[in-house]
Parts: sequence; C-alpha cells; structure tokens
Amino acid sequence: MRTRLSKLRPGSRAIVLRTEGGGALSRRLFALGFVPGTELFCEKLSPFGSPMLVSLRGFRVALRRAESERIFVETGDEHENHSTGG
Repeated sequence: MRTRLSKLRPGSRAIVLRTEGGGALSRRLFALGFVPGTELFCEKLSPFGSPMLVSLRGFRVALRRAESERIFVETGDEHENHSTGG
C-alpha cells in the first residue's frame, strides 16, 4: 500500500518511494537517507504523533509530523511485519 510515512505505526516496515516538495527540507531528507528504494522501520511514535523515530541505513532519525508528511512510502503485507519479529 502506498501512503505517507506519517501514517505508519510502530513495528511497520516500508520502502521510500519519493519525497514531496523542494528546497532545504527535501535536501535534508535526502541527506538523512530518505532516498527512493531505501527500506525503513518505524520504531516509535509519540502519543500525539510527533515526533516519530525511524531507523534506516543503520541509524535512527526522529522526524516531526510535517517532515514525515513529505515522505511517500510503500508498505508490504502487514503479516510480514509480525513474522520478522520486528
């Protein structure tokens, strides 16, 4: 399913499809590793949905909701998330 990163829940895995918009924020997201084809894992979500903790490329990144709204991802089958243990 294609969605925004901000819609993921803890324990979800996804693949980055693209980032939306331009300018400094898009360059920053790209530099942090949010490159098309990159796998990521949603680790934690604050009670109010911002920030969220995401791991990708061997490190963790905390993103505000406004940042995670600009990242489009492809999620796999929900059962796959439970079978990987993580």
